[in-house]
Amino acid sequence: TRIDYRLNDKQSVFVRGNIDKNDSVAGSGLESTWIASSNYSYQTQLGVTSVLTSKVVNDFRFSYSYYRNRLFSPSQEICEGLAGDPNHCFGVGGTLINFFGGLSVGNNANTPQDRHPRTYQFTDNVSWTKGSHRLRFGGNWEHVYSRGSWFRNHAGTFSTFSPVALQQNFRALYDTL
Repeated sequence: TRIDYRLNDKQSVFVRGNIDKNDSVAGSGLESTWIASSNYSYQTQLGVTSVLTSKVVNDFRFSYSYYRNRLFSPSQEICEGLAGDPNHCFGVGGTLINFFGGLSVGNNANTPQDRHPRTYQFTDNVSWTKGSHRLRFGGNWEHVYSRGSWFRNHAGTFSTFSPVALQQNFRALYDTL
């Protein structure tokens, strides 16, 4: 949404804002290893354009944005809704287990994550016109404040090897067993 307002013959103001929210689940392999995502963003901007003289114009902008991103393992209910078969949801919420370098079940090692960056930005530009020439100069200041968490591999990972892979890659262990 955007609102424009003319204060007088020499000044105009605008304000605009946007909100977006979306949720999704995506991945490959068994649904128990997929990643669910919940996102929310809010952005707003304010601008003031001022004609200081017939040759000098000032353009000021302020912008604020917030973005929330959460990544998590799907619940049993979400998994069954996607898979259509509860057997495909084996291992939901559990330790990631990789079988023989192929099949995997359990939590994706990249979940959970939670991010909350906020950005504040001020921009001010001046345009000066003289004849057929124009000189523009200004400044920009941006501050990003962010917090979040990433509990990578919080449920653990366990990998199994086939006897052939064990023999080829870990000969001493294979011989011992």
